[in-house]
Amino acid sequence: LIHFKIMLQDINLIYSILISIMLINGFYNFSYKLSLKLNNHLKIKNDFLRTLTIFFIITNLLAIITFNISLFHKLNKDLIFLISIMIILIGFYKPIYFLKINKFILIKNHKLFLIYLILISYFILSLSPITDSDTLDYHLTVPLYSYEFGDSPFPRYWLTSQLAGIGEALFIYSISLGGYHFSQILQFLCLFFIICIILKFEFDKKINLNKKYLSCLIILTMPVFVFLTSTSKPQIFPIACNFLSLILIFFYLPNSKNQNSLVLFFIAIFLLF
Repeated sequence: LIHFKIMLQDINLIYSILISIMLINGFYNFSYKLSLKLNNHLKIKNDFLRTLTIFFIITNLLAIITFNISLFHKLNKDLIFLISIMIILIGFYKPIYFLKINKFILIKNHKLFLIYLILISYFILSLSPITDSDTLDYHLTVPLYSYEFGDSPFPRYWLTSQLAGIGEALFIYSISLGGYHFSQILQFLCLFFIICIILKFEFDKKINLNKKYLSCLIILTMPVFVFLTSTSKPQIFPIACNFLSLILIFFYLPNSKNQNSLVLFFIAIFLLF
């Protein structure tokens, strides 16, 4: 009986990881499809940056809408569940962006190999069971409460629940399907996005490949990421949003004209906000 319980816990862990990955894949694949259609409107030549821009806009908008509904109205469990299923199904609709992943995993030297090794370690860490006190107190329990009862809990006897906000609202969709690792894997993915932008984006001719490698290693060896990738604290997510918005402001906004510059301006402000 003990061995059966252990096996059941392992299955639940694997199920949670798979659901979380499929949900993120749905968000990204939808963003990729949308980025192809909006290419002429955004005027961002880099496909990866354009997809990331739409990815963060969609996820942030969904989180903002869900959080405000939970504050002033009751959340519909069936609707949340249906939206989550639809997002997962979208992820299986011609995910051709997988064909371009090889551009990011080509090992050219030992420094890049070290970067990938650290990233793989972070990914494994993001799959670990949730044990930190903050996550168990409100990062995960508040969205679970919101999903079960339809509103946000801010009672006097649970003061720390008032610390939850828009970041936790996005977790409601993964919780509806049992994907409790969604936030941790999303944290890792945002860190991976930052590294990919640094490695693949043409910043300046003075910034050579060795400087990019060094920058990535400096970022990846920050001890705080060891903590953040193993918890549901939604902090690397806004860091990636801010980093992307600064890329748009410094490298795309000065070269854009008229209506396109206005669109990029509002996107950058939204991501910073």
